[in-house]
Amino acid sequence: MLRAVECSSSTGMGVHLRRNTQIFADTSKGAHASGIFYSLIETAKANGIEPYAYLYHIFKALPYADTVEKVEALLPWNAKDQLTPFN
Repeated sequence: MLRAVECSSSTGMGVHLRRNTQIFADTSKGAHASGIFYSLIETAKANGIEPYAYLYHIFKALPYADTVEKVEALLPWNAKDQLTPFN
């Protein structure tokens, strides 16, 4: 099932991409995983962070985040000072 997502015009392409990739997901779990992945990308953009740098940062640090505080430090609005700005 696809869900409508409200967004600003600057993230309109991300929503279109998400809709197209979920149509071709083989399973509902695959569609859900794609939705999470694209949500991370759009949230990074919305917080002024370059998406690749953010994904690299969280995938590198998440295995070592063993407390709630460490996981919360990886959220885009908490990590934006450590990462490349998005233009």
